[in-house]
Amino acid sequence: MTQTALTLDTIAAAERLMGVSYSLAERQQMLDNLEGQILSATQRRAVPLANSVPMALRFDPRLPGFALPHGADSVRLSAVTAPLPAKDEDIAFAPVTHLQTWIKSGALSSLRLTQIYLDRIKALGPRLECFATVTPELALAEAAAADALTKAGVGRLGLPPLSALQISLPRRPPQCLLQRGSSVGLRAAASARTRGSIS
Repeated sequence: MTQTALTLDTIAAAERLMGVSYSLAERQQMLDNLEGQILSATQRRAVPLANSVPMALRFDPRLPGFALPHGADSVRLSAVTAPLPAKDEDIAFAPVTHLQTWIKSGALSSLRLTQIYLDRIKALGPRLECFATVTPELALAEAAAADALTKAGVGRLGLPPLSALQISLPRRPPQCLLQRGSSVGLRAAASARTRGSIS
């Protein structure tokens, strides 16, 4: 606490130094917490911090001793029994869990899925203006690489469940999230801001 008790007159004098002005009611409210704020500031200044100590820029809400879950059981996907749709549009709007299952079973390839979304971007992109830049060659190359890993059985050896699915980052999401038939979708498309697959 301060050596001299704070009063309304003390606050009024500080106002003159700071070039501000408070009402009598506001000054009365300040009296209830100024002493605590001064004590807190004094305690912080008492902690020695060298110039080499970085600023507190990281926020970590985890309690001491908390460990994030990991391992094979950390992700459990529901079983998918739905067959692969015949229409590309139905595939484009299928849940990610369905896409992953179809790719894993060989019913759908990453290359075909990527091409479906590239076709939608080409057809609807100029009207929706969702993408600043599209990189189809890169997207198709990465899709082919994902297919090669799937065929080699890498997925059974620890490849992340959604690793064969590419994503896009639309420039203006609110205009892209439209009703079925007028949206390019948010999954498995290619843009300059997306390099690689979901992991």
